[in-house]
Amino acid sequence: MFPSMKILSWKGLWVILGIGWMMMVVHMDGVTGEGFSFPNWEGRRSRLYPEYGPLACNGGLERRLGTGTGSIRWVDWTRYVGRKGVAPGKVVKIRCGDAVVVTKGMDIHVGGLEVDGLLWFKGGRGTNVKIRVGYVVVQGVLLVGNPHSGYRGSLTFSMKPSGEHVVFRPDGAVEGVGRSAFAVVGGRVELYGMPGGASCVQHSWTKLKKTVRPRDRTIQVPTNVAQCWNPGHEVVISSGDGVWSHAEQRKIVRISQKGSTSTITLDRPLVYGHPGLNEKVVSRGRVIRMASEVALLTRNVRIVGENIDRYLSGHFIITSTPRKHVVEGVEFVNLGQQGVLGRYACHFHLCRYARGSRVRGISVHHTKQRGLVIHGTNELLVEYNVFYLVTGHTIFLEDGSEIGNKIIGNVMIATKNATKQISKDGVLESDNAVSSVWISNPDNLITKNVIGGSEHYGYWIEILDEVRAPSNLFPEARGVKPGRIPLRKFFNNEAHSVKVNAFNTFVNGYQPPETAVIEDFFAWRSGRGVYYAFSANIVIRNSVFVSDAGQFAVYWDRTRNCEIHDSLIIGRTDIIGGNIISDDPNLNGDWCGTETALQLHPTEPKGLQGGGYRFVNVTFDKFRNCPRVDGRRPIEIRGSKFDKKFNAFMTSSTVVEGIRFLDIDDGYRMTPYYPKVLNRWWVSHIVICTRSPRAGSNGEFLVWPEQALLPPRKIRCSYRANEVNYLCKNICYRTIGIEVQISASLASSISVRLRRQSDGATYVMASNHKSASGRVPFFANLIAGERYKVEYLLRGSPYQPTKAYVSLDDGAFPSCAGAIQLEFPQTSSSQTTFSGKSIRYNCRGGSVSSSKLPLTGSGCSSSSSHVRFLVLPPSASAHVVTVSKVNSPRSLGSCGGPNSCKLPSNWKSVKVSKSRF
Repeated sequence: MFPSMKILSWKGLWVILGIGWMMMVVHMDGVTGEGFSFPNWEGRRSRLYPEYGPLACNGGLERRLGTGTGSIRWVDWTRYVGRKGVAPGKVVKIRCGDAVVVTKGMDIHVGGLEVDGLLWFKGGRGTNVKIRVGYVVVQGVLLVGNPHSGYRGSLTFSMKPSGEHVVFRPDGAVEGVGRSAFAVVGGRVELYGMPGGASCVQHSWTKLKKTVRPRDRTIQVPTNVAQCWNPGHEVVISSGDGVWSHAEQRKIVRISQKGSTSTITLDRPLVYGHPGLNEKVVSRGRVIRMASEVALLTRNVRIVGENIDRYLSGHFIITSTPRKHVVEGVEFVNLGQQGVLGRYACHFHLCRYARGSRVRGISVHHTKQRGLVIHGTNELLVEYNVFYLVTGHTIFLEDGSEIGNKIIGNVMIATKNATKQISKDGVLESDNAVSSVWISNPDNLITKNVIGGSEHYGYWIEILDEVRAPSNLFPEARGVKPGRIPLRKFFNNEAHSVKVNAFNTFVNGYQPPETAVIEDFFAWRSGRGVYYAFSANIVIRNSVFVSDAGQFAVYWDRTRNCEIHDSLIIGRTDIIGGNIISDDPNLNGDWCGTETALQLHPTEPKGLQGGGYRFVNVTFDKFRNCPRVDGRRPIEIRGSKFDKKFNAFMTSSTVVEGIRFLDIDDGYRMTPYYPKVLNRWWVSHIVICTRSPRAGSNGEFLVWPEQALLPPRKIRCSYRANEVNYLCKNICYRTIGIEVQISASLASSISVRLRRQSDGATYVMASNHKSASGRVPFFANLIAGERYKVEYLLRGSPYQPTKAYVSLDDGAFPSCAGAIQLEFPQTSSSQTTFSGKSIRYNCRGGSVSSSKLPLTGSGCSSSSSHVRFLVLPPSASAHVVTVSKVNSPRSLGSCGGPNSCKLPSNWKSVKVSKSRF
């Protein structure tokens, strides 16, 4: 890989290096670079974004470094730069092929530090080094401390305000690395700064053992941290009262150890109370503990940004360098440049496959823009890190190409919104609605993390339709659709004190091709525990939600085929009664959520009708009404102010099974949203299956009180006034989907009316959007065994669309095995397609093979008559049977297979293909 030092003479080597592809670093004074002009250097990059590589002249040194630092002949810093040191403002350059070591404490003030060779800050007791520098660029190797004992002493890089810096890429293009930059371009870093060494990395944070009250100065933690945390170190205690900003930073004055418990004395009293592990909630033998986190902020190695202005300071970046990097036990303080693309506190930029690289035990706090950004980088280990008061997204997977990263055991405390947004490709980024973990590609491992306060969201799965630029230029990212990638692993994560949603899929939603499992998730005292929007095929399993400080534990908004299994939802706790936690009277007493534990908001945007929900073995506990809250209920189906003038809808395949209600007033409630400006309800067409039917049997349903939804004469149904619904037993509902092709100008004016022939009950389906295919979708819950006539209406008058598409749309959980009879209009100007499957139809001796109306061919009439269909359950070999109109309606009887339909004698023969939709 490197030219052999034994074959080449030094003279020959320098000639090769002189004509080779060495990268240049250009230092430009001032913001715009006086004497140089590189406008829009981002746009002058090579299309394939070539990567930086190691300098050939360091080949021998790096090989020897692989066997240990003792095999290298080091030159002391003082000797290398001269005993008089370096004048302030000058640039120190460690030349390629040189190896320099810093062994003594000193203060260094330089304009820039360019590491083309090897530079090692060895450390040692009392070795305190302060470097005030305008920029650092590493093209060689920068070592700090060692992997075992870390860095003994202290090392601080203070990034002072400086001008823009650029580097030349191997292809000759120019890349800017920013102002006050600590940049690794082609080189390699190994930074070890954890107090107490590598063994202390896992002790970077812990839980509070015992609840503390306002004005307490002593805290306890359940782990032995005395060897890692010392007097003078800074710690932060996360909020535990549901208010994201009630985290508190303090300095350790004294620390003592007794058994596995560490007792820490703080420099000043606490303002708020914080719950500890000694507090617990018990439900059916299951013990739930809610406790604040205590995290160590101090590290022996620090990179600190000096303010350029209110929004700008230094930043740290490893750019386009797919080498093994170690950033362990480093403290990043006051870094980032708010509103500037690519300038973050800690940034892995387009490193592609970073296998073996790790970010462990670092502390990132009081940033100006974001925390750790993983951009176009795969297989990075992110473990046991502490983030506090990060402005903007904390851990951020940027373009949607990032896969195989392991995000394990991190704590994120008091994430706050940005006020200046980044513009990328002309679109403003979402840091003003911040998240602690922003996931743009689901193929990553996320486990054992805790979010202890966020001003907006906790975990945010924001799946993109395509990989964003520039990562989409990589061959492995071309054509990748992140939204169609399965979720790798998301389990054993926690979030609390999140102002809006602890877990969130808004705005784009997530609809994986196979079921995504959110497992062992614990959300407490947040606005909402889980909020799904525009999503499908997501299962929550073995999770706990304590909604005593928020609106909802689970809120499903315009989703489909989502489930909750084997989980616990608690409405209120008495952990923080009296004045234990806060002097604020609004934060004490009987705590419980302001609304409902589980809310379903069924509507139809983006082609997703509400439904396919399943709740299995879910326990709702402690939902007695609060003193200040009227009428909370565990499960609520409600319309929404977003529906405007059209009805909400939920498919019949919603199943609620094995539900337990403990310490509760009411179970279900169907609540319409009633706007003051319009005299109508905005929710209807809802049924819920409360007993999952077995094969060939019917089930039990909670039904919205609407005549067309209920069976004729309401047989087998009883009204539940307190819950605003009917309970109907031994009945079967199926869900039919109809999509109408119509111009955009008429999309909001069309509706579909179904008239039940047995009693004349009318069911009107309305819609207010068009799907991606330009069709207007409608859905209906219909009772099996009944016959319905289908009519299209435009502004209330009969209408024949040019095209319509019909499907059986029960979703993942068909409610029963019954069949439905439908009559559709057949005209020469209107075409109806039945799920694109071929149907064989015989008429007057001629035959046609078609899945459409009107039927044409020898002897087939295209007159304006209705043609009747039988819709079968999914277990049958066919779903739609086409028959001709008869003058006297008769029952179709049973139809169990493709050639076994028992039809009245006056009906024409029917042959059905063996196909399903």
